[in-house]
Amino acid sequence: MTEPKPRRQRRSKANIVAAIQQAAEDEILENGFTSSLVTGIIKRARIEPQVFYNRYRDLDEFYDAYVKKYDYWLSELFKQVEAKLVSEEGLTQLLSEFVSKIASDDMMREILRWEIAQKNATTLRTSALRELHATPVTKGYTKEFEGTDVDIMCTMALMIGGVYYIALHQKLSPFYGIDLSNEEGRRRLKAVLNRIIRHIYAVRNEADEKAGIARRLREHGVSEEIIAECVF
Repeated sequence: MTEPKPRRQRRSKANIVAAIQQAAEDEILENGFTSSLVTGIIKRARIEPQVFYNRYRDLDEFYDAYVKKYDYWLSELFKQVEAKLVSEEGLTQLLSEFVSKIASDDMMREILRWEIAQKNATTLRTSALRELHATPVTKGYTKEFEGTDVDIMCTMALMIGGVYYIALHQKLSPFYGIDLSNEEGRRRLKAVLNRIIRHIYAVRNEADEKAGIARRLREHGVSEEIIAECVF
């Protein structure tokens, strides 16, 4: 007499959604967004295809919903240091937290790889939102370095872009010996970023000091020609 097959335990809607989310994460981390398949997610989640398609029209629609929880990662990062943001200390803390976040968040790195590899409505949205959340900060630092010869936006773009590239490269190999998957690599990168920040703030402070000297000389009737010659 053959024994009846055990009945599959009925899962709640919440459990099914959680299973799909976890399956998608496993599939994406293994294969990337561009090479992941609906069939792979379905198999990992142990659901029937119709269960997935009852919720999402296709993989693109699922991806659009899935990555929304990552849309605001940079905004949340800014909030952590908001009180000290537009200052040397604030910028140092922001970039240190940024290095830690990008080095530890495997899914965030996959989203960035996807954005670089494929242009679609979802990748356009995530990249645009990241830029939008950064706008108040970039405006603050633009004002902070106004009147100096520091192009702070270009400087920040190079620092952040460099961190992005080193973090994305770690899946292949360390970049110039910097491996963000270990503490030593993160420490070295943070130390160099801190040094760059100290340098550009020294330039800013020197500009402020020269402006103060020029103002005091004007108050004493010194001509602009002499001020330019002696101060600037």
